[in-house]
Amino acid sequence: MANQPPLVILFLIGAVFILFVTTPLIKKSLDLWNDHENQCSIYNRLLKLKVNPPEDCPYNEVKDLAFELMLMGIIFLSLVTFFLGFMWVFITCLPKHRRKEIGILSGFFACAVVVLAVFMAMNYKDLHAFVYKDNKMNWTSLHSNMNSSLLKNFVSDNIISANETSNRWNIFFTENKCCGVNSVYGTTNDFDTTPWCTTAGSCQQTNSQIPKSCCVGVTKENFQLADIKCHAQVSPQTYNDKGCYLVIKEKITEERIKHNSNIKQVLNEEMNVLMAMGVCIIMPVFGIVAICCGLIKNCCKSKTQENDEYKKESNWTEKANTETNQTKM
Repeated sequence: MANQPPLVILFLIGAVFILFVTTPLIKKSLDLWNDHENQCSIYNRLLKLKVNPPEDCPYNEVKDLAFELMLMGIIFLSLVTFFLGFMWVFITCLPKHRRKEIGILSGFFACAVVVLAVFMAMNYKDLHAFVYKDNKMNWTSLHSNMNSSLLKNFVSDNIISANETSNRWNIFFTENKCCGVNSVYGTTNDFDTTPWCTTAGSCQQTNSQIPKSCCVGVTKENFQLADIKCHAQVSPQTYNDKGCYLVIKEKITEERIKHNSNIKQVLNEEMNVLMAMGVCIIMPVFGIVAICCGLIKNCCKSKTQENDEYKKESNWTEKANTETNQTKM
């Protein structure tokens, strides 16, 4: 290795460094891809409550971009590993032919890296645009859709009723410690105009003002044992007074902040890899130029030697002819 060209050794060191740069990118891309279900869970919950979100889960796009990025990282890592292996073979086993073989291999490697760098730069642009574009939710529309679903589908404070959507509303209340869509401040609330308290509802039979699933400390298993002071009298501190609209708004906002932070980390790693790719593209160019200069130099040297030999041969011939003529005279 000590006798190898400095550019080759420098390029090998750069390629080894790239292995360490690419691995974090692959890991963070995989984490971002796996986190998709968590980021879209609140949107899926809304759909189960028959609430149409004002927008589809925006992280579906991020999931695809994260998968593409992870795939490019794996390809790049494999390419660098493949290149290092062949470079080692050429340097250690084929010393007599290393200049030509290394030049050809470096050229192919540089072309492959250029193609990958272009696709990765496009991926970076799309991820960057997602983080910094205006992703404001239409909260007014969401609030209206939640109200419509509750007023239309809430028919019982039981989680085993015939109406699956109503059951899911009750489960949502118990799991998220909220009640109705808007905050509950007393006996007049969102449930007054739902089918549960009008038409064929059962709230009058139990003298309930709010569902038992809104009471503090209840679960899906014991909500039927809720304190009468909660569901009938709506006494303060016996029920969850926070509206579910606020809960959902907070969850969506928190998830967006968290997810955008994760994307920014991926963007930082992606930029590191793009800079490393730039090194991979530049170094083979220098290597190829050095090899071409060496070949041209050798070619010129060869021609000079041929000319010198030709001149020597011509001089010898001329001298021999002169001596021959002198002998004849």
